[in-house]
Amino acid sequence: MTSSEPREINLDEIKGILESGDFKDFIDVRENSHFEAKQKKPYDFSNTPQFVSVSKLATDIGSIANNDEAFIICGLTTTKPLNSSHDIVSGLELFPESEFYTDTQIQGIIKSSIFPKLKVELTWYPSKDDKSLGLGVIFIPKQEEEKKYFIVSVCEADGQQFKGFVGIPVRNDDTLRWFKPQEVYEQMRKLPTSHQVMFQTISNQLEQISEKISVMDTSTPLMPDILQERIEEALDEQ
Repeated sequence: MTSSEPREINLDEIKGILESGDFKDFIDVRENSHFEAKQKKPYDFSNTPQFVSVSKLATDIGSIANNDEAFIICGLTTTKPLNSSHDIVSGLELFPESEFYTDTQIQGIIKSSIFPKLKVELTWYPSKDDKSLGLGVIFIPKQEEEKKYFIVSVCEADGQQFKGFVGIPVRNDDTLRWFKPQEVYEQMRKLPTSHQVMFQTISNQLEQISEKISVMDTSTPLMPDILQERIEEALDEQ
């Protein structure tokens, strides 16, 4: 059990604790949108069915990427007090760097199970009390908004394995939820169509040409404006 009231923590505080190596400062901290505490081997690709761990990893990373930047810190034990709905760090389970995941391993799983492509940063931080032991960290940086939402294509539920499905997980505080079918459909409708993308690309090019022409001779009629009107009319007829 934790020794005191749960504490909130922000990104800068997490970075500070990791860099200092004084990991006891994680004790009594509760999980939130930027902090997820895991045991030292939360994704065991050797001793459990690999599909289960792949699904778990993809869901954790995808849900964070669809929300904001966050740390998944491996090597912490947690508990959920009766008076709390949040997991709270209760202890340390430090381990040597050789037991942490490799960048190639994690990036390979992400590439095959999350779309569009995203990258994460893996770092092992040594303890100030024993440099041979430490915490493994998977940091999911803030993603480009135009890439959202990230789709997870593997899932394990009730013992069943699903491959090639479309699921959008989102992390809110320390809670995971999946988009409902209607929400997935609505997000798809918001995506630009091929005609819109074509028009925007041509429009940007014409704008650049117009600027060059106006610099060369301000008395020259700007033909790109006329062409742009014709393009807009053609797209309206689609």
